[in-house]
Amino acid sequence: MNKLEIENLSKIYGKKVANDKITVTLENGVYGLLGPNGAGNIATHEEVKALREETAALTFAMIEKELI
Repeated sequence: MNKLEIENLSKIYGKKVANDKITVTLENGVYGLLGPNGAGNIATHEEVKALREETAALTFAMIEKELI
């Protein structure tokens, strides 16, 4: 079974820290990242997309939702 393991993923834009040492293990499946604007959702998606292999069986769905 394929899985994706990420350890200490960080993304910094100038002085702004978008992600700070994210560690996660994901089995095959569909996952969504939820959070307010500016929380690092897109940065996380872009970094994972850049790291994954072409043959990876994972699809990341980005869902933007306003929480009341």
